[in-house]
Amino acid sequence: MAPGFDPYAVLGVSRDATDAQIAQARRQLSRQYHPDVNSAADARTRFEEVQAAFDLLGDPTARAEYDRATRHPGAARPPGAATGAAHGIVVQPASVDFGRLGPGRPVADATVTVTWTGARPSRITSDQGSEWWATVGSAVSASSGVAVFHLRARPPAGMPDGRRDAQFTATLGDTSVVVPLTAEFTRVVWPTVPDAASLRPRVTWVNWLLVAVFIVIVIVTFAVH
Repeated sequence: MAPGFDPYAVLGVSRDATDAQIAQARRQLSRQYHPDVNSAADARTRFEEVQAAFDLLGDPTARAEYDRATRHPGAARPPGAATGAAHGIVVQPASVDFGRLGPGRPVADATVTVTWTGARPSRITSDQGSEWWATVGSAVSASSGVAVFHLRARPPAGMPDGRRDAQFTATLGDTSVVVPLTAEFTRVVWPTVPDAASLRPRVTWVNWLLVAVFIVIVIVTFAVH
């Protein structure tokens, strides 16, 4: 592969490929390089490259930014959420919402992918996290311009309910890219609505015994009279 990350080359599609063709290429290559079915030493790296390539080309704005940065104008794409962090660098997703975390869902994970064109940066670093989120893993491709960071949100003990905002920062050489993070924390356990079956009265042997006793009393009463 040529120096630099080329998502079109990774997926094996042309620069004017349609969204359907890009999705199909991703499905085929994901099955081919999935670590569970492919034992090759570079299978995991290739699998992650395929996912990163699809993340980039699957977003209209990120694809347009990549095409402009590499001077390869592709097909016209409708505008969307901003994901380009700097010239030649694209970060996906533009922001991360971990959703609601609490007793029923104490942990949430997310992945941030950063791609670049040209030579590999001299250093690639990232934030380690804060009181409620952390960078729990990262991988940098040795053959192309892609870095993948794995984030995890987990509320610490005693954190009050409410929304929390933070940001993840990755530094590539002298350039930093920032991804806003958000989560909603709650200590309330929301009650579940019982289904219809659980609301129906249960018939037990005690019920049958009481019915039998009542019948016997009625029979004896009529017999006496």
